[in-house]
Amino acid sequence: MSGAFDLSGHSILIVENERGPFVASLQENIEKLGAQCVVADSARWASEILARFTFSAIVINAERRLFQPYNLPIVVYRGRKLSEVRAIVARLVEAVKG
Repeated sequence: MSGAFDLSGHSILIVENERGPFVASLQENIEKLGAQCVVADSARWASEILARFTFSAIVINAERRLFQPYNLPIVVYRGRKLSEVRAIVARLVEAVKG
């Protein structure tokens, strides 16, 4: 991804209960664009984090409606394929900059 996709100054919450290569790659790719990332391993933990900190967007593999009350851009993905990480990050950039 090029410098045109700068997320400096943004904080992104990733909600994913399975830690592994997919989440590590997603977090790494987002942080390479300058954003800070926090990974919550459950919707409950994510809600607690959202109550304490300010985020620019949420990236989730869950129901969007759980997080709609926070009025943040939400990027939903299905599956955990490493080959899809770049597309998810591109959608995130679009959502944040949009």
